[in-house]
Amino acid sequence: MPIVREACPPGSGARSTNTSLGQGHPLYKDEHGFKKNFNGSSDLYVVGPHIQNKHGLLFAPSSMMVSKKLLPIFGECKVNVNSDILFPAKMYYRDDETYIYDFKSEYEWDEKKDMLMWRGVDIGRSKHSRELAELASPTTCTLHQQHTHGQ
Repeated sequence: MPIVREACPPGSGARSTNTSLGQGHPLYKDEHGFKKNFNGSSDLYVVGPHIQNKHGLLFAPSSMMVSKKLLPIFGECKVNVNSDILFPAKMYYRDDETYIYDFKSEYEWDEKKDMLMWRGVDIGRSKHSRELAELASPTTCTLHQQHTHGQ
């Protein structure tokens, strides 16, 4: 979190170096683990300390030029601690077959399989795919439930 800590409000969990996972969850989850505040669940002020080893921007930014001056930054997406000026991704304004969804390739619901597949780029030593595998592991889920529910 050192990268974004100064951009967070003084009273937020992101400013503290010892915020526990249990302190952040009630801010956006109910007692059963369901999100009760979607904006809070994606807010770096709230979840940043808990995802700092999982979020690519926080643990391994591809490039990070920091400035305290007001500079216009343009991008296709942003995190809430930045005020980037957003522009649409080229898939929304270019006539490119790469971005056209082919409904004919879709399966009927009863033909679909009960399985999970990783699709995407592995960033940071295959970190994202490993995290997904760990989260899908029954052992991990049991330990997580015990930790968050005190069982």
